[in-house]
Amino acid sequence: MSDADQHDALRALQSRWQTRATEAARQAEKHGVGGTHRANYYKGIADGLKVALQDLSALLDTPTAAASPAVPAETYLPVSPETAQAALEKVGISGAELHPHKDHTFSAILSAFQSIKLSERAEQLEQVAGLVVLEYGRLPDSNKAFIDFAFKEA
Repeated sequence: MSDADQHDALRALQSRWQTRATEAARQAEKHGVGGTHRANYYKGIADGLKVALQDLSALLDTPTAAASPAVPAETYLPVSPETAQAALEKVGISGAELHPHKDHTFSAILSAFQSIKLSERAEQLEQVAGLVVLEYGRLPDSNKAFIDFAFKEA
């Protein structure tokens, strides 16, 4: 569901709640004479819906991220997987699974038999000209070490 669809759905919900609040207020007035329990019941429904409508209106009236000026996303150079693999091998990382991503970043899943600490590997990789390490750590499902990186300069 797109943001516009969600916004339209919330506006429709707001309209339904407004109708129900108006009907509950009318029922509270109708039962006000001689039927205090029923009148209080409908008054409570009307008051609750009015509070919910205020919250929903505040949410819908706040500017969205789409309406604010877009912050340009970080852009990276398109580099072939072979070039990325060569950069890994340049710092002694061999046997890594390399996963290219659409945003021109790469994820390297490292072999379990690396003799150097992961943080040191990331530092070494960052020394390669034009390369930036985005993140490194361990995958939660397999505990394998990974390094995410990209190229900013040729």
